[in-house]
Amino acid sequence: MVLSKKFVLAKQLVGKPSSDDIKLVTEELPDEVNDGEVLCEAVWLSVDPYMRIFSGRLSEGDVMMGEQVAKVIASKNPKFPKGTHVIAHFGWKSHTLVKDVSVLSKVPDIEDLSLSLTLGSLGMPG
Repeated sequence: MVLSKKFVLAKQLVGKPSSDDIKLVTEELPDEVNDGEVLCEAVWLSVDPYMRIFSGRLSEGDVMMGEQVAKVIASKNPKFPKGTHVIAHFGWKSHTLVKDVSVLSKVPDIEDLSLSLTLGSLGMPG
């Protein structure tokens, strides 16, 4: 089993942000994947101003939204072999089991630059 840590909305965001707004919870994921699936581990998470605005769409207990760069750590999908870096809207969690790989985009080769740039100047905001 893989223990996935995730930040979930503890209560609706009102006023100045506080540590009481979100909480860290753990869930168990299988460490083996089925045909076509991949298991990803977060490398970089995004924290963007839009999250505050759109957090109203979340219910208490929902994973905080956001894009992340993740590394495929287990795969039974030839399009995304182990070691591939991907970008997806997984939210704020350490591990994600992906059954539908259409939500994944491969990180382009950016040579010696930090993968975090694909969430910023080389990504959606850039």
